[in-house]
Amino acid sequence: MRDLEQLTNAIERREDRSTRRNEAQLAREYVIALPHELDAQQREHLLKNIIKEGATRKGMVAMWAIHEPDREGDNRNHHAHVILTMREIDPADPDGFGEKARDWNSKKEMAAFKGIVERETNKMLERAGVHEKIAFTWSDGRETTQHMGHDAAQLERQGIATRIGNENRAIQARNAERQQIKAELTAIDSQRAAIEQEPPPLALRRLEAYGERKAARQANPTRDYSTLRETHAQVAEALQRGHTPQTAPPDRSRQEAELLRGSEAAPGDAPKHPALEQREREAPDKTAASSPPPLDMDMAERIKRNRALLREELERERERGGRER
Repeated sequence: MRDLEQLTNAIERREDRSTRRNEAQLAREYVIALPHELDAQQREHLLKNIIKEGATRKGMVAMWAIHEPDREGDNRNHHAHVILTMREIDPADPDGFGEKARDWNSKKEMAAFKGIVERETNKMLERAGVHEKIAFTWSDGRETTQHMGHDAAQLERQGIATRIGNENRAIQARNAERQQIKAELTAIDSQRAAIEQEPPPLALRRLEAYGERKAARQANPTRDYSTLRETHAQVAEALQRGHTPQTAPPDRSRQEAELLRGSEAAPGDAPKHPALEQREREAPDKTAASSPPPLDMDMAERIKRNRALLREELERERERGGRER
């Protein structure tokens, strides 16, 4: 199996003995890009690790060759061609191959092989001190471009557009647009986070407090809210007093003097002026309206006692005046 000529002849002879030898697939080929940051020995070691993990451990036979970049092309185009067999190894077969392994040619196997290439390449880059990584699928949703190959790359360098080149340019444009949208969304998220950290305005806080009170009232409809209503009425009354002129409270000494001049006035007091009596008769309602409000019982008792003391004092004055005469 280590001689290339004998290996290829054995593959062809085994396919000639198959039922569909004219349509048989002899092998499958992979083209693997190798990092230009590595030297020749590191690239060869990397390729052998990929083949061992992705092919020979599963029973495949691999033929490979590393190609250097063309002198007129991109000096970074280091790549390898790998040919893998389609049949399992069978020592009992005269050509050494048994039945075909159909699952080796599936999309699942292709995805697994790509994962091995990505893992082993990144390990080798890290070992060589290179910080760049490769990825067949981007975690941020970017699309991957296609490998152009020798012919397409040569045509593109000559200014001739190719199908793969056009598709890669379209992918690059979409990726650039995705990155721009992602940057805009990141800026919007930052602005929203800054706004959420700011304290809400006073009107919004009052509105939220009102909503909380309303929700509490709906949750407990049987609660007595009469005290709240009385509080509101008191507040309204206080506001009204603040906007209306207030009259001075009545003078109690004046009230007492007016009561002393009433029906129980002391004898010898001067009678009212006739014009004043006529004015009171013509406007009785006004006089009643201007009369002081009634006093409580304690005040009335004090007034009676003061009135009696005043009468006694007047009597004593009269007596002293008569004696002096």
